Amino acid sequence: MKDLPASVLKIDRAFVNGIERSEEDRHFLGHIIELIKDRHRYSVVEGVENEFQASLLAGMDALQGLYYSRSVAADVFEDILREGRSLPQTWFFLSCAHRALQTTDKS
Repeated sequence: MKDLPASVLKIDRAFVNGIERSEEDRHFLGHIIELIKDRHRYSVVEGVENEFQASLLAGMDALQGLYYSRSVAADVFEDILREGRSLPQTWFFLSCAHRALQTTDKS
C-alpha cells in the first residue's frame, strides 16, 4: 500500500461482516483502517448492514451498505437529482464525501 497510486481505498464487506460478533475481526479491521489513515488515503467502507457496524465505523470517510440504502440504478439517482427531490440523509453524507474527494484529487 505504501506506493499504491490511489487516493481512495475501498474496504471490502468481507472485512466488515461479523465485526459485531468477533473481537479478532474488529481488531483486524482496525489495523486496516490505521494503515489507510497513516497513508493519508480516503476510505470507503462497504457492506455496512446494521447499526452496530455503522456506529463502530462512524469516523470513516464514507460508509455504504444495506443499512443506508439498497442499490440505486444510476438513471434513477440522476432522476432524483434532476427533479430536485430530497436525498435520504445517508445519501447526502456520501455525496458530501464524494465532493470532498473531488476537491482532494484536484490539489
